[in-house]
Amino acid sequence: MALPKLEGLITVPSGNWTFKYYDGATWTVTIPAANYYLSSPGNASAGLLATVQYQLNVIPNNTCTVTMSSTTGKVTITNTEPANFQITEWTSTALRDVLGFTAVLGPDNTTFTSPEAAESLFLPNCGRGPSYLAPDGDEGAEESDLTIAVSPAGNVRAYGYGRRFVDALDFPALKSSKTWISDESTVNESLQRFWRAIMATGTRFRYYPQADVDGTYVTWIAEAATFQPKPVVPGWDNANALYGWGCNVRKYI
Repeated sequence: MALPKLEGLITVPSGNWTFKYYDGATWTVTIPAANYYLSSPGNASAGLLATVQYQLNVIPNNTCTVTMSSTTGKVTITNTEPANFQITEWTSTALRDVLGFTAVLGPDNTTFTSPEAAESLFLPNCGRGPSYLAPDGDEGAEESDLTIAVSPAGNVRAYGYGRRFVDALDFPALKSSKTWISDESTVNESLQRFWRAIMATGTRFRYYPQADVDGTYVTWIAEAATFQPKPVVPGWDNANALYGWGCNVRKYI
């Protein structure tokens, strides 16, 4: 069964993000200020990973790929021409952290994989639960701002101007490592960390019904002021426990 993923909005501030790339000469690679998602376009022309790849390939005679595992969330940078490379300085450590790296990349190698999962990402180990209100990946169920007024004599007036979308997002059987920061087996993999950075701050995120299909998604804001997962089996709270968690979500327009 294909599993979903969540990706939160990433904002590269004015001043851009940069790092130093070495392939026999040193190059400054710049990620332009914009709003991004890891895998799909934001306000920029491409996702953050595709933008990093593009900017690396602006370097003469350079052929790089920047990919992210849809199972581990780890990012891999590979160079096939001229092959060996290093990243000698993360001038913008925020970019390093978002990509899941923790240090400079070296000595010379053809490929580097991040030790941590990317930030602003959640890859659940289970599918979405049964409480959804619309087909999976749809905009959601609809509401109207319809108001009805009835006079004492029974005269009725109705006013309705706008529509909005609501849905439910829940995961019924998350591993403890996918639920709690304290039980993470890979840094950044837990829903608690994603909730803190994205949902609890009102940041919009994208829900992809299939983690490896980046072109199909809906953008939501979570109604998730609390993070209170419930054990699937009461009293089962060790590292092997399963938890359920859910909230309502609103389509971002």
